Amino acid sequence: MIYMILLDKNNKPTNTVYYISAVVYTYLSEHDNIGLTSLYNQVCESVLRHKVNFTFFLLAIDFLFLINKINIDEKGDLYVY
Repeated sequence: MIYMILLDKNNKPTNTVYYISAVVYTYLSEHDNIGLTSLYNQVCESVLRHKVNFTFFLLAIDFLFLINKINIDEKGDLYVY
């Protein structure tokens, strides 16, 4: 399976790591620390209103971590710097 970071002509913009990262970052900016599975459930149910492949979701989380936008506390919850 191929995961898209950038948009190509055959893909929906909502199926990119950049889009999912933006959604996750916005959600985390507006809420307190949250666990990974809770974040996944909230983003899928409340924001996107459809399920995202969990591996694809993890790529978005990894991307945000690598660009130093989110961090993990001692309990394992994610938060925005």
